[in-house]
Amino acid sequence: MDQPLSIHDRLKSLLEGTYEAFEICGAVNTDYAEFASLSLLDFKAAMENPALTGNQLRRAIRSGYSQHHNGSMEEGWASFMARYMSLSANSNANEGLC
Repeated sequence: MDQPLSIHDRLKSLLEGTYEAFEICGAVNTDYAEFASLSLLDFKAAMENPALTGNQLRRAIRSGYSQHHNGSMEEGWASFMARYMSLSANSNANEGLC
């Protein structure tokens, strides 16, 4: 029987897909966080958080992006972001932050 994908794995796949779409669209006069929030329903499902708002998603993506660029960038961006966001989702679930 197949194991269900973890939040990290679902987020990594979603982040990779949305970033690829963002790059294909070219200059769309927005940043990736804004673009990714167009897939809010997918992020809600991936994070198992139906209460997630677009503002919370954008804030989490921008914060994770800053953390990745201010720290060691040895880990790939999508993997780092998936770990960062899944940890945020787990630790902040009761606070409603992610």
